Amino acid sequence: MTIARFGTGTNTYTFYNITAWSDNFGAYVPSVSRLMGVSGGVSQYGRRPAPREVGNVSVTTMLTATSPRDMQTQLDNIRKMGSWGVLDLWLYPDDPTLPPRFCFATTNGIPVIHNADQFSETLLSVTLAFQVADPRWLSWPGTPWYWDDGTLWGAKSWVSPRYSSTSVNASTTISLTNNGNTPTPLVMRIAATADVTNFELGLLSATGAVLNGFRYETTLASATSDLLTVDGETLSVLHDQRTGAGIASGYNYFKRLGGNGFIALPPGTWSLDVNGTFTSNVTVEIDYYDAWS
Repeated sequence: MTIARFGTGTNTYTFYNITAWSDNFGAYVPSVSRLMGVSGGVSQYGRRPAPREVGNVSVTTMLTATSPRDMQTQLDNIRKMGSWGVLDLWLYPDDPTLPPRFCFATTNGIPVIHNADQFSETLLSVTLAFQVADPRWLSWPGTPWYWDDGTLWGAKSWVSPRYSSTSVNASTTISLTNNGNTPTPLVMRIAATADVTNFELGLLSATGAVLNGFRYETTLASATSDLLTVDGETLSVLHDQRTGAGIASGYNYFKRLGGNGFIALPPGTWSLDVNGTFTSNVTVEIDYYDAWS
């Protein structure tokens, strides 16, 4: 794999001559407290995984120029990234049948060393440091986003959600697959095509226990075309009466069944159980990325 580019649209830099790159997405921050009078300690997280370090991606690229003026132009262009803020940093796999991965990064430094005896006016090594608040590589399954095929391969849209059904009720079990190796948050939309009270969605263990999930303790009404959005990425709950009062926070009615209520799908295939009081079927859509450390 190699880093392909940073940014999308007008703020885009494409890397051509990368000599090395690295990330620390597999680095964790365990916390152990030593105990007085004994040789051991206590783990602050017990059996739970420790949190990850803030992500860092280092990219070393070689700039080649035909003249000192050309080199200065290239250096000015690469340093523009410092003012772009958080954008997508793309990782392209060696296997062309696999889709690219990306993370949301910001430039943390673009230092340059000029050596007069190493022809730096025509050949210059530049190392860029990117910082990633959420250290996960993200991707979308299905048709790969090939280079130079006339499509915006770096701006894949969620035109069709990964799960969509117009016939969800209290007897529905939803199956979802995370093809990555680390948990990924779910973004869920429940459209009240019929009235539903106390809508529940829970992530099930292999034995059927609810590991994480929520109950929405009010009625989603079809008369006002209610739409409930539970966003595990932003930890937000919005209740939209689309033909009524409009959008309002749904936190007062959002009750967790396990965990924090916002479901993060672990690696592999998992079942989600639906419950509640339904007058008929409702529509449920779920979007999410595959995620890797």
